[in-house]
Amino acid sequence: MSDIAPPTPKRWYVDVDSKVYGPYNESAISQMVERGQILPGDFVAPEGSSDWIEAKSDPILRRLLARQPTRTDSAEPPVRRKRNGWGGKLAAIIGLATAGWVAWPYYAVLSLMQAARDGDVSTLEKRVDWTTFRQGLRGDLNAQLLQNVRSKDASNATANGLAAVVGPAVINQMIDGYVTPQAIAALVKSENDKSSGDKTPEGIDKSASLVRRIQWDQVKYAFFAGSPFSFRVDILPNNDSTIHTPIGFEFAWSGDWQLKHIALPEDVFKPEGKRYGRPAANETTPKGPPATVEPPQIAISMQAKRFKPTDVRNNEFEAAIVFDLSIVNKSKKPIRAFDGLLTFTDLLDNEVLSTKLAINDPINDGSTYNWTGQIKYNQFMDDHNRLKNEDLANLKTRFTVRKILFADGTSKTYP
Repeated sequence: MSDIAPPTPKRWYVDVDSKVYGPYNESAISQMVERGQILPGDFVAPEGSSDWIEAKSDPILRRLLARQPTRTDSAEPPVRRKRNGWGGKLAAIIGLATAGWVAWPYYAVLSLMQAARDGDVSTLEKRVDWTTFRQGLRGDLNAQLLQNVRSKDASNATANGLAAVVGPAVINQMIDGYVTPQAIAALVKSENDKSSGDKTPEGIDKSASLVRRIQWDQVKYAFFAGSPFSFRVDILPNNDSTIHTPIGFEFAWSGDWQLKHIALPEDVFKPEGKRYGRPAANETTPKGPPATVEPPQIAISMQAKRFKPTDVRNNEFEAAIVFDLSIVNKSKKPIRAFDGLLTFTDLLDNEVLSTKLAINDPINDGSTYNWTGQIKYNQFMDDHNRLKNEDLANLKTRFTVRKILFADGTSKTYP
């Protein structure tokens, strides 16, 4: 009589996170269950079979999943990867890195503002690329000098030529002497002390004073400009009535965020009393009939306003303030395009936010054109938050046209 061989113990292959392990016997799988390496929803296939089923559907493994048996097999089970662990961690890392990158230039701007107020020379040295900064300031001041020379009376050609030759050398020497972290710190500390006999160029002295007086409520724009490695802050000081155009502070990243250039507006270079048509102290207003005021050629009103949050699923990565404008062509000719400054105010005409507006769509004379636009929302800017949160009924719209291109090819530029 032949001996009957004992049945071969059943073994299973295990699919864990799209990787197949095994085969393992019942004792080894019980240890995996105990360690949380096999879950009820994992797929298993008995040895010799190509059919994969969930572990909880196998009659033997179902018992193992319901209890935690003592380990009797020395086989080392596979190391289970945490479900969605790497994907979640990677997304979290990317999110943190993005938030850190966005916040980094704001921190640099804040530290520079604080260093300017405190006269902190070491931080000024760190936060400003002084070589590039001086080169840009030389170029701006020399260009303005040449422009002023060209606008002088041509009858005094000798003096104008001497100024054109000597002026750049004087400006360069002054910049090298005054545009240093030590000198800037001293200027912003003693901006109100005018008893010193030393004189600085108006642009340099004013820019140093402005840095010290910068507050966040004066910021008109603060975000990346052109690339992730370029950051711009536009400031319009509300305590300086002589400046009407924002001053641009341009930062660049080269291992750290540094101030590279200050784009000084034309207002800084104009002598007192000659800004925006006001006569100087030694000038008299021309006599004669008052100039007629031309009626506005374009009227703009806001019809609706809403906030559009970010929506990553639909590839909307930036929040925006969306508004619908009603534009009326009040001129006597069809308009092909125009641009100017759009200002939103409260009911008492206090400015909430100003932005440039350019329309390249034709509008017939006497016609109304409905247009929808948006402003990228920056939660760190007070004027953006005011415009976002203010009710439409409490907002007014004012538009100052700069240039109009008419359909007949003629154009008109307004001061």
